[in-house]
Amino acid sequence: TEQLSPVLVADRPRNELYAALWIARACPRQALTGHLLALAQDPELPETLRSLAVEALADVADAGTRERLLDVMTGAPADVAGAVLSRLWPGYLSTVEMLTRLPQPDGLAAGRSFLHTLPNLLQPADLTDALAWASKALFGPTCHDHKALAVRLLAWAVRICDARDAGDDDDAAPGVTQLAGTILHLARSQDVHETGLPIDELRDEFASRPGIRRAVARQVLERAADSEVGILTVGLSLCLFPRADAAYWAGQLPLLPPGLHEQLRFPLREAPEDAGERARIRELAESDALVRAQTAHWY
Repeated sequence: TEQLSPVLVADRPRNELYAALWIARACPRQALTGHLLALAQDPELPETLRSLAVEALADVADAGTRERLLDVMTGAPADVAGAVLSRLWPGYLSTVEMLTRLPQPDGLAAGRSFLHTLPNLLQPADLTDALAWASKALFGPTCHDHKALAVRLLAWAVRICDARDAGDDDDAAPGVTQLAGTILHLARSQDVHETGLPIDELRDEFASRPGIRRAVARQVLERAADSEVGILTVGLSLCLFPRADAAYWAGQLPLLPPGLHEQLRFPLREAPEDAGERARIRELAESDALVRAQTAHWY
């Protein structure tokens, strides 16, 4: 501590300060808190050094330390803000508070790293708050990195909803309803085809979980316009209504309430590849006029 303290000041040569911060980060000491907070708050320092100062703090249990860290976030670069959030959440910030403070990165270090790893840090109890934030990000003006995070949160939510459904969790149905609404926000987003959005991650989650995919798709049918169902069938790589589900939806036709049959025009545009499934639906069509009408082009 005695050796590091004189070096942990803003007017030291950058290379010396950088080395001292790495040492402080590797060997945290409570006695260095004041020096580190002063560096973190200094707007004249590069954000890499300010972020390192935050990461080097021995702990943030003291209320005064946390207040100063929140002050650091005010107008701070994204990397610094990401470093602060990683220290304060989830122990001292709620998920809602953390999400409202998410940085908009312009670099490649802590700010973007925090956004990229966030879905792996969330807990099932965070589902409602995470999807609410994702809906706003997809349906309003925000940066590319926030839209990318929103799509990753959707992929995470698919896993959570699937696990709840498999366990007969009482929260399964509300989660699916909220997930379906957020998927619709994705379909309605003007930026839905923006290059670089991780749509493939969401597609892969749905592809490996047919039960939750169909449950979400059923709610989407009730709430989407015909054109939006088309986007989710053929216009996005996520494909909520894949060809693999064509026989399933054809079999659901007799069970659907009036008004939803036409919504399946896109999902039923192609016959199932499996001959057995085509034969099963053809047999059903012999006794059901609606199935016969909407699958006649299959044969």
